[in-house]
Amino acid sequence: MNRYLKQYFISLVSFSIIVILLTVGFFYFFPQWYLPSTPFALLFFIVLHASLNSWTIQVAQKSPTRFSRQFMLMTTIKFLVLLMTLTVWLFLISQKLIFGVSFLGFFFLFLIFETVILYKISMKISNR
Repeated sequence: MNRYLKQYFISLVSFSIIVILLTVGFFYFFPQWYLPSTPFALLFFIVLHASLNSWTIQVAQKSPTRFSRQFMLMTTIKFLVLLMTLTVWLFLISQKLIFGVSFLGFFFLFLIFETVILYKISMKISNR
């Protein structure tokens, strides 16, 4: 594993631990908002971001000029997968509002994380 992927996975694990702790703390104070599907949604976000962003980092290392196209493609694929997953989950879950809000919260947290981390990594790759 190269250093950029290693840096990304260390950042992802650290960020995921922080999000898990925030989620557990939130549900400790607001237990009525807890849904059994929330941990699966969080795991889904972690796996999805790990797979697609590692693919983007590998492409950026081969050709830094293709990074922006690859990033946009990856973001589009991720958005479509998330939209399909949200649609299916909303048909299966009875408490739609609570799940939708938590799913949207995870989406924005991971979106901010990936933007910051991939920007830093892409700058390091283009400056080498």
